[in-house]
Amino acid sequence: MIIPQHNLDNHLKKGCVPVYWVVGQDPYLFNQTVRAIKQAWQQWTKQSSEETVVDIQQSQNWHEGFQDANTYSLFSEHRLLDLRFAKKTLDAAGKKAIQAYLDRPNPRCLVLIQAPELPVKQIQALVAHPQVACIQVMPYAPVQFKKFIAQRLQALQIQHERDVPEVIYQYHQANLLACNQFLELLACMHDLSQPLTTEILMTYLRDQSEFSIYELGEACLNGQTTHAIHVFRKIQDAQGEPILVLWVLNQEIRKLVQIHHLTASQPFQAICQQLKIWSQKIPLYQKAWQRVSGPTACDLLKRCQSLDEQMKSNRSGLMWQELENLVVLLSK
Repeated sequence: MIIPQHNLDNHLKKGCVPVYWVVGQDPYLFNQTVRAIKQAWQQWTKQSSEETVVDIQQSQNWHEGFQDANTYSLFSEHRLLDLRFAKKTLDAAGKKAIQAYLDRPNPRCLVLIQAPELPVKQIQALVAHPQVACIQVMPYAPVQFKKFIAQRLQALQIQHERDVPEVIYQYHQANLLACNQFLELLACMHDLSQPLTTEILMTYLRDQSEFSIYELGEACLNGQTTHAIHVFRKIQDAQGEPILVLWVLNQEIRKLVQIHHLTASQPFQAICQQLKIWSQKIPLYQKAWQRVSGPTACDLLKRCQSLDEQMKSNRSGLMWQELENLVVLLSK
C-alpha cells in the first residue's frame, strides 16, 4: 500500500508492517519520514531493537541484507534492517530477493528500504503486497510550506509579525532543508523576548544571502583549508555574527568527538544514523574522522567551549583571529 506522508503518523500508531519503502527526493521530508518510522518501531519494541545498515551496491547485497533480517541477535529481541538503495532502477534479482523475503518475513524484524531515486512504478507489484507500505515523499505545495514555517516558528518560540512566514517562504521556495536550517539559525540570532519584525527578518536574510555558514562547516569537514579560510573571511567581511560561526564549528566538532567515541563498538554507518547525520554529509564526516584524531577533536571542542565563555562574558579580544585558527585546525 502507498501511504501519503501526511497520514504516516496515524498509520504508525496502529503498528508497523514488516517492510517499508521510502522514496522521493526532498532531503528534509525524506529524513523526517525515515526518522518517524524508526522511532515508531523503537516504541513498539520497547527500545529492544538492534539496527543494521546495508548499502545495496549489487544484486547479491539484497540476499545478504535479508539474511541479516532473519538472523537473531544475542543482545536484542528485535532488529531493524536499514537498506540504502541509491539507483533509479531495481533489477529482477533484487525484486526476486524482496519477494522471497515477503513470503516469510521475520516478525521480529522491520525492513526499511531507503530509495530516494527510485520511481514508485518500478516497485508497484511489491508495494501491492499486504506486508509492504510505501511512503512517497512529495515536495510541499506553497500552502503546506507556509504552514510548516509557521509551525516551526511556534516550536522555536519565535514571536513574529503576521507577514514573517510569507517573507521566509519567498526566500526559500522549493528548498525545505535550507529553510529549516535558516529557522534554526534564526532561533540563535534573534532575541526571543522580542517579536520578530519583517524589517529585522530582512536583515537576517540579507546577511544569509551574502555568505553560507554551512558552506564553512562543509569545507572544514572536507579538509579544504584554503576554501574554508576564504569562506570564513567572506563572513567576517560581511560583518557576520561570530556566535553563528562558533555554533556551526562546535556542531561539527562535537559530532566528530562522538564518532571517535562510538567507533570502538559500532560500524561507522550505524553511528551516523544514531547521530542523525544527513546521508549527503556522511562522506564528509568520514573524511574528517579519518583526518582528525580523537584527542585533537576533544582539544578543538575545548577551544569552542573557551570561545563560547569569552563571547558570553563580552571578553571578545582577538575573537575573529581565534575563530580562524579553529577553522585551520579543523580543516588541515
